[in-house]
Amino acid sequence: MNMTGQASRVAAMSFTKLQPEAVRMMFRKGPGKPFYAMPKVDGVRCLATTNGLYTKNGHPINALFHIQQNVFKVLYREYRDFDPHAVVLDGELYADRETSVGELSGVIRSHPFHLNIDEFRKQQKVKYHVFDVYFLQQGVKNMPFDERQVHLKKILHNAANGRLQHIIHVKGSAFRDWMQYENILEKFVKQGTDGIVVYHPKGVYEQRKRSKKVWKFLPRHVAWFPICGIRKGPRRILFVECLNPKRHRFTIGNPLDAKTRKALLSEKQVDRLQVKVQFYKLTPAGIPRFASIIGCRRKSGK
Repeated sequence: MNMTGQASRVAAMSFTKLQPEAVRMMFRKGPGKPFYAMPKVDGVRCLATTNGLYTKNGHPINALFHIQQNVFKVLYREYRDFDPHAVVLDGELYADRETSVGELSGVIRSHPFHLNIDEFRKQQKVKYHVFDVYFLQQGVKNMPFDERQVHLKKILHNAANGRLQHIIHVKGSAFRDWMQYENILEKFVKQGTDGIVVYHPKGVYEQRKRSKKVWKFLPRHVAWFPICGIRKGPRRILFVECLNPKRHRFTIGNPLDAKTRKALLSEKQVDRLQVKVQFYKLTPAGIPRFASIIGCRRKSGK
C-alpha cells in the first residue's frame, strides 16, 4: 500500500471532555464491562507512520529524528500480515513537567540543522508516549479499542525485543465501577500526570472526529484573581485581564452568566474586583490553563 501524500490521510481522533457526573451515569446499573483509563500527560499530540511524524491534523513534524528512528524500528519490523505503511501510532510528545506546552511546541517546530547545542539537548529530552494505534488497511479499519491495544503491545514488544529508548508505551488500567475509577484517577495524578483518558472497549478509531467512546477527565482547580481591565467581545463574551501573584498578566475570554456579566460591567473601577477562575493547571509562570470565569466579588476592604 503506497502511502505517498499520507499527510492528507492521517489525522487524530479527538476526545470528549468528561465530567464526574458522566462517569457515575456509566455505572448507574452497577458494574458492567470494563472501561480502560490511561494517564494523560500535558504534551503535544503526535501521529507516527513510516513516512514520519505528524501533528493531530496531519501536518508533518520535520524534527525529532531520534524518535523517528525508533518509529521506523517499530513499523518496519514484520508483524503478522499487517502492511507497515498502513499502521498509524497515536500518542503525545512529552519532555517533563518543567517544559511547558508552548516551549515544547517551539522545540518540536525547530529543524535539527538549525539548532544550537542547548536547543538540541531540549529536543533529545522529548519522548513519544504511545497510547493507541489504528490501521488504514481494509478489513481492520474498524477494529475496537480492546483489540487495538493487544496489537499495539505486540507491535512495540516485537521491535528490537522491546528496547526502544525514545518510545514509551502508555498502558491502561481496567475499571468497572465508580470507586475503581476514582482510585485510578487519584493514582495517576499522584504519579505526576495531568488526568486520565477513558476508553470504551468497543470504541473504534474515528479520524478527524470527536469520539463518543473516548473521554478525558482533567481535575479542575479554582482560585481568585484581581482584575486589571475588561473589554467586550462577540455575543456574551467578555475579555477580562487578570493579574497573578507573580505579577504576570493574562486574559480570559468566555461567555458569562447574566449575574457575573452585569456585576463586571456595572463596576466603574474594575481594579476593585476579583474574579473566581476555574482552570486545569498553572504554567511555570503561574498562568491558568484552560481557564474560565465562574464568579466575581469585590476585594476585601473596597
